[in-house]
Amino acid sequence: LERVPDLDGRVVFVTGGTDGVGRALAGQLASTGATVLLSARDVAIIHGPPGTGKTTTVVELIRQAVLKGQKVLACAPSNTGVDNLLEKLVGDQLRVVRIGHPARVQEELQAYTLDALVEADPGTKIIAEMPSSRKTALGAMVRRVAARWVTSHRSPTR
Repeated sequence: LERVPDLDGRVVFVTGGTDGVGRALAGQLASTGATVLLSARDVAIIHGPPGTGKTTTVVELIRQAVLKGQKVLACAPSNTGVDNLLEKLVGDQLRVVRIGHPARVQEELQAYTLDALVEADPGTKIIAEMPSSRKTALGAMVRRVAARWVTSHRSPTR
């Protein structure tokens, strides 16, 4: 694990070596790498060939951030990448929500999709049993509250 010189702490670049670090040390490096990455003020970059612990480091980074009370949005360029992160985060007993089309999520991770969580929520049954006139009124109320919230949180224009 190497920390490349940064720009006054604004950018942190952590790179894994190609010398066969492998999975045996991935856990130890992940913890150290996550600590280094958390010190970045603006950008943290993880780089390395397959098997050097990049995913494990990202999972540890997320875990440490969540333990500090932070909320994390993790993205990947593919559904498989998101599922790899999700699988490891679920193993760490973290509360996670997988956003995306359920058909593109691994079957064993379906329970963590937003659709599955909404469906399992007791409030979903209550709303389903509501007469349609009340659902319409509830929807209108939610839209008004959301519009007020957006207006009150809008950034001033320059």
